[in-house]
Amino acid sequence: MQNQEPWFDLSLNSFQISSANLEWDKEDEIYWNQNQRQSDKHNFYMRAFDFISSNQIDGDYFEFGCHRCRTFRMAMLEARRHFLHAMKFHAFDSFEGLPSVSSNHSVAQWKQGSLSTDVNRFVELIKLSGFDISKVTVTQGFYDSSLDSEPAQLIFGNNKAALVNVDCDFYESAIPLF
Repeated sequence: MQNQEPWFDLSLNSFQISSANLEWDKEDEIYWNQNQRQSDKHNFYMRAFDFISSNQIDGDYFEFGCHRCRTFRMAMLEARRHFLHAMKFHAFDSFEGLPSVSSNHSVAQWKQGSLSTDVNRFVELIKLSGFDISKVTVTQGFYDSSLDSEPAQLIFGNNKAALVNVDCDFYESAIPLF
């Protein structure tokens, strides 16, 4: 175990990269990062729902920012695996992509309309994954207006949260949530 971190193996072998693949391109990097990121997110959901189940925490799942429906489906999967049958799932998103903002940010690809998943596609992804759509409520719109709507107020007013995922890419988007 010489030259190895005691808590994490940082050698190339640990990342399953052969010497032939050391010359990877940008697409390889994106693919690698996305796989690692999604794996890490799923590990988070496994642990969070284990905690919720073990500690008998009642409440629903709320997600703000639902692009591609990945983490939303992870939450539904882990709720099912932990027998949290009473849990409901609440999705909040513009379903139009990022809003126009006046602040400067450093991520060039974060433009108005990017990171968009159509609401119909979002619902379709849930159904295609075999989850019960009747447990899902969808609130569509930018948070500065949609959170004041009557349906959103009914959700907030009547439902306790077991887990809340806030995935806002802009400060301006997060302000109405808090």
